[in-house]
Amino acid sequence: MDLRGFHMLDRRRFQWLVPCLLLLLLGCTGPPQEPEPPATSQPGVTGAQALEPEAPPASDRLEFRMPVEVVQATLRVRQPGQKWHLADGQDRPLAEFKVQPDRVKVKDAQDRELFKIKSKLKGWELEDATGRRLLRARPHQGGWKIEDGAETPFARIVERGGGFVLEDAQGRELTRAEAGSGQVLFRNPSGEEEAVVRGMSDPGVAIWWRLPATDPLAQAALVVFALEVR
Repeated sequence: MDLRGFHMLDRRRFQWLVPCLLLLLLGCTGPPQEPEPPATSQPGVTGAQALEPEAPPASDRLEFRMPVEVVQATLRVRQPGQKWHLADGQDRPLAEFKVQPDRVKVKDAQDRELFKIKSKLKGWELEDATGRRLLRARPHQGGWKIEDGAETPFARIVERGGGFVLEDAQGRELTRAEAGSGQVLFRNPSGEEEAVVRGMSDPGVAIWWRLPATDPLAQAALVVFALEVR
């Protein structure tokens, strides 16, 4: 190759090299990127954990005290929306309550079925293990009218004065449930404190724990029914 040909080849190489260098420079000098914001998560907390909402206030333990100083029974959630356990004042197991969409089933500590509380079109019914109806409750003037298995009225629950009053069939007051801070207080007709349910503030739910002439296990199951089903 003569000298003239060598110079022409070198010039072609230079013409090809210049665009490549310009593209390389443009890629290295792009628009400035925004600085990353400082991390705000606490040490040891992953991103998934940080996005989870805080758990609601604990309400998985209810204490029934009568008199106020003495624990008679304790209700505890074992599976939210599915299962509750009842224990006595010495924490010995008494019953288990299985929650279904329209009912609560009651079994004793030996896993024997005792009762069922079933939701009805108007109110609910309490049955024994054989299916015999023991109680029926129907809405009545903002409260409830409770009948026995023979459909004889024996109690009423009436909303009054910001709380709920439990009366007998003749309208005589038996007890009054009043909302407190994290508890429901029961007073007798003379206004004296006689019992308390700790762990809830809804007297319309707690009142079932005082239903007269009713098995204590069924009373506690009615509380669970009022919380989970009704």
